Amino acid sequence: MLVYYPDADLADGAAELESSGFFDVHNAPPWGSWIGYFDDRGPDHAFSCYLLAWVPEFLVAAAGAGIDVNPEWCIRWFADAKVTLRSVLQPSELWDAL
Repeated sequence: MLVYYPDADLADGAAELESSGFFDVHNAPPWGSWIGYFDDRGPDHAFSCYLLAWVPEFLVAAAGAGIDVNPEWCIRWFADAKVTLRSVLQPSELWDAL
């Protein structure tokens, strides 16, 4: 699973290129992978609202390549993101639910 922060996006296209189109030019994951949109209402507005998305196993490498070249860090693996949802749901519970 990954987290996308749309308000932090610079739309540079690097993630789109490196992920072979998994991400779009705005670094957004495909809409069919979206789980939900959350607002942590934190002090850093750019990283307060985020989209949680599921990445199928066969696309993990492509998504990872896009995340690795994202300079503004608007896309992160869920395990690496500092979001309130991580403290609410432990990763093992998330995977069991899917």
